[in-house]
Amino acid sequence: MSHAAGNAGTQAAGLWAFIHDDPDSRPLHAAKATSNGLLAAAISQQGVIGASGIVLGKQGMGEAMSDSVNSQRLTDRLGRRWGYSRRR
Repeated sequence: MSHAAGNAGTQAAGLWAFIHDDPDSRPLHAAKATSNGLLAAAISQQGVIGASGIVLGKQGMGEAMSDSVNSQRLTDRLGRRWGYSRRR
């Protein structure tokens, strides 16, 4: 039951409890993200409408994951850079 709860919980966005004991389910994060991306593309192609403010809207990802969302950084050099870089 404990492993089932851990494997279910690790699929919820933002939970990083896996870093404390390096469980077998760690690769599940990338696998679920890929699976969910494919599902989102497939259902969108079939006409399923998604939330328009999912990133910057009220109760969207920005608000849920940060207390200081900078929308300019989301598209800064979009298409010209890849990956994460720290600004100093």
